[in-house]
Amino acid sequence: MQEDTSQLKMKLIRAVVKTEDHAVLHAALKVLQLGQTDEASATPFDAPPESNPAPDVLPGGTPPTGDAKGLQDDIDEVFNPK
Repeated sequence: MQEDTSQLKMKLIRAVVKTEDHAVLHAALKVLQLGQTDEASATPFDAPPESNPAPDVLPGGTPPTGDAKGLQDDIDEVFNPK
């Protein structure tokens, strides 16, 4: 059974409000900003350079680079804290 979009949004909001871990919040924000095209909501450092657009999918076995590496590092920090 699929949940209503409004219910999912409320669950997400409640989880964000309860979260105090900055790494989790930064990682969640980056995930939510993926694919955004609205320039008003995107911060300047989130946009990939125009001359070198990032590929949609990394080739198998290739380690992530650039923004993808930063996102992967954030995810690793959340799930594998040092």
